[in-house]
Amino acid sequence: MAAYLKAMLSFLQIFLLAAGFLPMNTSVNYGGTPRASHVIAAPMAVIRGGRSDFAVVLPDGPDACLMTAADELRDYLQKRTGAALPVVEESAFPADGKGILLGDTALCPPASDETVTGDGFRLYADETRLFIRGGSPRGTLYGVYTFLEEYAGVRWFTPEVERVPQSPDLVIDGDLDRVVNPSFAVRRNDSIGSTDAFRARSRMNVSFWYDMEEYGGALTYVLW
Repeated sequence: MAAYLKAMLSFLQIFLLAAGFLPMNTSVNYGGTPRASHVIAAPMAVIRGGRSDFAVVLPDGPDACLMTAADELRDYLQKRTGAALPVVEESAFPADGKGILLGDTALCPPASDETVTGDGFRLYADETRLFIRGGSPRGTLYGVYTFLEEYAGVRWFTPEVERVPQSPDLVIDGDLDRVVNPSFAVRRNDSIGSTDAFRARSRMNVSFWYDMEEYGGALTYVLW
C-alpha cells in the first residue's frame, strides 16, 4: 500500500511540474569538476590546412572490427577537415612514416604503467605517430570513437543526428599518453530505432540477439 501511494504521489508531482503548477529547480549541483580542454604541450599537427601526410595504419590481416575502426576514423576525419587519409596495412607502411596506428601493430609503443582492460584502450603519441590500442579490437574501436569525440569534437546524439565541426586543422599533443578503462563491464541502454553503429559509438556492448562482428562482437548474458 505504501509503495502504491508513493508511486501515485510521484506521478502527481511529475504532472504538476510538467503543467507548470510547481516550481522547477534547474540549479542542481551534480558535483565533480568542469570538463577542461585537453592541454597541448607539444603540438603535433595530424592535419593542417585540409592536408595530411599521415596514414591510418592497421596490423596485417586485420579483423572486421579493426577495419570498422579504420573506416570510421578515416571518414570522420575527412568530414571534419576535408583531408582523406589513406588506410594501409603495416607491411605497406614506411618505417619512417607518420601515421595513426590502430590495434596490435609491431610498432606499438612501450608498455604503459597502467593496465588496459578488454574494452579499455590507450592513446599514445610520440610526436610523429598516434597509437590507439585497445585491450581487444573492440577496445581499439572505442579508442577511435573517444579520439573523434574528445580531440576532434565529433558528437553522436542519436542514430540520425550527429555534429561534426568544420576545421581544416587537427592538432593534438605530441606527448599524449592516456589510458581509459570502462567503469562497467556490461553497458546497455538501447531503444527502438537504434543501430549497431550507434550502439558502438555509445560504447554499448550487450546484445541478446546476435553478435555484432564488425563492431567487435557483443557480450551476451542470460537476461541481465
